[in-house]
Amino acid sequence: MRTSADPVLVKRLSVFASAASVFSVAIGLSVLAGRTVHFKTLLTWGFGTAMAPNAAACTVLGGMSLWLLRKQDNPSSSRVGKFTAQVAAAIVGLAGLLTLAERLFNLELGIDRL
Repeated sequence: MRTSADPVLVKRLSVFASAASVFSVAIGLSVLAGRTVHFKTLLTWGFGTAMAPNAAACTVLGGMSLWLLRKQDNPSSSRVGKFTAQVAAAIVGLAGLLTLAERLFNLELGIDRL
């Protein structure tokens, strides 16, 4: 048995996905800008540990991927946009796996310095 989706819930989740993607891109870009101009507040956002440049870049890529995939039924979303979003998500996943391998196996692949 198949039921239809609640349009109010779909609209709220669409707004949430849009806000999450914009927030992710904004955080990542601000950290990268903070690294460029050596502004520590943008690197840490008030916390003690600075975000690595690869983590900031992956945050931007993840936000872009979410933005491109947030509406499935949008006729303007092309195959190129979906492919771009999937490639961006794959890059984020690969960077995460390599970072995890570094930590688990005590390796130094230089992921944090790329």
